[in-house]
Amino acid sequence: MGGVPEPVGIAWLGNLANVGFNYVRALDRSGMRAVLHARKWDLRATSTSNPEHEYTGASREPYVRYHSRDYLNHLLNLLGFVGLPRPWEWSVSRRYSVVQAQTCREITALRLHRNWGTPYAALATGADLSEVAFGTSRFSALYRRSLAAAQHLFLVNINQLEALPRLPVAVRAWSYLPLLVNVDPLAETALPGREPLVLYSSARQDWTTSRPSGKGNDVFFRGYAEYVRRHGHGAFEVQVRDWGVDRAATRQLVAELGVGASVRFVPPQGRAELFNRIAAADVVIDQFRMGAIGLAALEAMAVGRPVIAYCNQDWARCAYGQEIPVINCADAGQVCEQLTQLTAGSAAARGIVARAWVREYHGETRVVGELRRVYAALIRGCRSPRQGEQAGE
Repeated sequence: MGGVPEPVGIAWLGNLANVGFNYVRALDRSGMRAVLHARKWDLRATSTSNPEHEYTGASREPYVRYHSRDYLNHLLNLLGFVGLPRPWEWSVSRRYSVVQAQTCREITALRLHRNWGTPYAALATGADLSEVAFGTSRFSALYRRSLAAAQHLFLVNINQLEALPRLPVAVRAWSYLPLLVNVDPLAETALPGREPLVLYSSARQDWTTSRPSGKGNDVFFRGYAEYVRRHGHGAFEVQVRDWGVDRAATRQLVAELGVGASVRFVPPQGRAELFNRIAAADVVIDQFRMGAIGLAALEAMAVGRPVIAYCNQDWARCAYGQEIPVINCADAGQVCEQLTQLTAGSAAARGIVARAWVREYHGETRVVGELRRVYAALIRGCRSPRQGEQAGE
């Protein structure tokens, strides 16, 4: 390197649901130089990748950088081409030792590796691994190439453990990385302690198709309808966060099931509203199809709220060495059974267990430790130009 010191640091590409922002923030607090490279497009108020949804001023933190949206490379990627190098990418390759990419930005990382030899790790979020990686389009094929060429792949949801062996490409190395729960704004709050108990459905309404990433929201409503048929209204008030592609279908289902008297739809109004709703609830309802829980459910558990959801506990034991402490319901019958047993006292007891578990397994100490372990290995030995490109062909 001609006496020039090797650059040290992590460049993070991608920020769906502010996953990248929170990981970078934690790495920065741990003393590792890490910077989130986001698109200016993400600063739109409606974008789920806008750091401002975390707290006012988050987009101006010193560890956040922005670049313009790359329409040409986006089109080339859709056609199956890696794309053309950009000046900001060259700057990243010179300033940082490792690129961490998420949410299909692994294709950008592949371009950096192809042109400048920068090693990168992949991190699959959302429907990346369950849907995009198994698609038949040229973009899906390119995304698979980017996963195969990565020096490491992080899995962040337990259902990805089932998808990984079915991938049509081999990955070099992988590990399970729990989603980081930023507990700073999540102080433990006491359960409301009044009747009826409030059940808050935070998950996106997405259940009418067979997509693997769908939420299966109807499972809860069918189970709740059976409970009402047996025991009547009065014990619970169900609040539904009114968002997702199946909002209208959910309203229709609630009417058809005859449970509208105790179901209320509430408009989504950002992260602060979400936290306030969770704090005002006794129990949070998540998803029932994937076999895993989402970030909002983990945040609810972090403040002492039990979660009704379906988790494949075999996958959980592989990821954590133990089961996830949710009120586990695989079908409508189990939802009805669990609601029959649910009381304010049992909800409080389950919430205590859930809070301790999330803070142990999804807190900064464990998560940052895994990130630093992998990055140290990549920095030590993976800066050989085009090595990953050959593996990904």
